Amino acid sequence: MDELVSTDNTFAQLLDPKDPEVCQATDHFFEKAKLADPLLTREQWEADRAGPYICAIEQLKAEKNAAVIGHNYMHPYVSFVCDYLGDSLKMGEAAASEKFNDKSIIVNAGVKFMAETAKTLNPQKKVLQPSMDAGCSLAASIVPADVDLMRVTHPGIPIVNYANTYVDVRAKSDALCTSSNIVDIAVEITKEWNIDKVILAPDQYLARNTQITLDGMYERGDLDRRIEVITHPGSCEVHERYDPEEIKILRITHPDIVILAHPECIPAVIEAADFSGSTAQMADYVATHRPKILAMITECAQGYQIAMAYPEAQIVSSSCKGCPHMRQINMRNVYEALVHEQHEIIIPDDILVSASVPLQKMKTLMERASQRKASQTEAEVA
Repeated sequence: MDELVSTDNTFAQLLDPKDPEVCQATDHFFEKAKLADPLLTREQWEADRAGPYICAIEQLKAEKNAAVIGHNYMHPYVSFVCDYLGDSLKMGEAAASEKFNDKSIIVNAGVKFMAETAKTLNPQKKVLQPSMDAGCSLAASIVPADVDLMRVTHPGIPIVNYANTYVDVRAKSDALCTSSNIVDIAVEITKEWNIDKVILAPDQYLARNTQITLDGMYERGDLDRRIEVITHPGSCEVHERYDPEEIKILRITHPDIVILAHPECIPAVIEAADFSGSTAQMADYVATHRPKILAMITECAQGYQIAMAYPEAQIVSSSCKGCPHMRQINMRNVYEALVHEQHEIIIPDDILVSASVPLQKMKTLMERASQRKASQTEAEVA
């Protein structure tokens, strides 16, 4: 039986993939999808019913005053119905932005902790999670009891948790961080606490890469004291699988290649790469430098998004690794979330309030970091 689309409490079948209206409305998406997957055929596109789903989801968004906020790791099909694509924290901030201020429903095209971020930043909105099975190995590597234990074993040391954690863990944190601002947060919070140690959890590799960066800053004289990073044994099941030998092979087979790696990779991979940054920072790097051939040492779909945005670039994906949790999000369950308004994210009020505090602290620390950098620039110019 065909899927149904809700229309003011009535139901209509999804349109036929060959329907002229569907083709006219979605053919440009088919052409764009082929940039990400050159082997994609019209037959496969129609079998996947991508066109009808796009039309149905757009119709539902209009009827229900909804927006779909997606992560950079989404499959191209899903990205076509997203009103915003970005990294995890930016997704929640986008949902709270003026652009989506009047939306009643936010559909989170990403894993569950991202939906919790959206709800924390938009408590008055209905936030829907297409698949409740879209978890995260990294977020699952730490629970509230782990944070409690840190306070016992490391008294007086600030606990900074990655924004890629579940809301009950964030609620017990002193501040949050992202992969793009973790260095600045470590610098500013140790300065505020007048201490030379900081706990960065739960990703051990992100923390170790941050330690390397902080050590370099101290040795160059950019810091007035050495900062020690205390880690937690968590990791991302995608990024930890990358190996520096893969990069060595890529450079042999493609001598002019530019390698971009996510800082959740092991330090040896980061050292072997040409650039390390968050998904947004990698996209910015490509936009600025326009490398002709590159490899994205991160989740596969980031390469798909870059391929569609910059078709002149050759993306080498021989070492591509996918996230099984991100792949839980697809056209059908995005569509079903809208039809039935199902899998709503509910956060208890006490946790919602507590989780907002470290989020706001992160923003405050980043404001100080910006002021510090501006002052340093002025001093250098003078």
